[in-house]
Amino acid sequence: MLSGNIDYMLVGSGTVQGNELWVTKMTFDDRWGMPPGSLRCCPLSAGKTSSISDIPFPKKLSVTWTDISQNRIYFGEVAIDSKKGTAFTKNMPPYTYGSGRKNMDPNPYLMVEFGENGEIGVWVASAAYPDYIDRVITQVGAGQAQWRAVPEDD
Repeated sequence: MLSGNIDYMLVGSGTVQGNELWVTKMTFDDRWGMPPGSLRCCPLSAGKTSSISDIPFPKKLSVTWTDISQNRIYFGEVAIDSKKGTAFTKNMPPYTYGSGRKNMDPNPYLMVEFGENGEIGVWVASAAYPDYIDRVITQVGAGQAQWRAVPEDD
């Protein structure tokens, strides 16, 4: 049985090209998270990242973001399969950069993906970007956010 803390992991997020978002909250297990900010591309890529170390793989994600083009504020929670995520991070194979150089000791990337209609996906990958050769990736959580209209200025 695999248990214990994740030694080191990078956390990032992405969305479909042209879907500009402002993420105001991304909290894992009600304890830690990523700083808020704008997001405008790159599905299944780490994008901007933060690093974490010596913590258990998360079991829950709470998020809030604004999509100005839709005039919506999205909010939701997603359950994360922490056992699947932990097992994945402990058994990642090496991957190859576009230059041909191999990364023999990859760090896991926990990625949160925001869909155009409030979809939330949580993935863990062996490399930050889809174009790396031999990259492995698995989904560890998915959900649908609710939304409300952005309040009008008075």
